[in-house]
Amino acid sequence: MAWETEHRELAPETITQGIKAFLARPDYGFYLVAEIESRLAGCLMVTFEWSDWRNGQFWWIQSVYVHP
Repeated sequence: MAWETEHRELAPETITQGIKAFLARPDYGFYLVAEIESRLAGCLMVTFEWSDWRNGQFWWIQSVYVHP
C-alpha cells in the first residue's frame, strides 16, 4: 500500500515492529479486516485522537487497503 500511494518501499522489520507496538497498545486503536468467502478483501486501522475543543475522543480511519 505504501508503494501504491506514496511510491515508498518500507522495511519489513520496521513494519513488523510497528504492528506489534500498535497491537500491544489498545489505547492507540485497532485494526479491522474484511473477508469475502474466507479470503482477505480489505483492511484498515482506526486510531484515537483526543479533541480539546470537542472534549472527546475521535476515531481516525487510516491505512485503508481494498484488494483490487
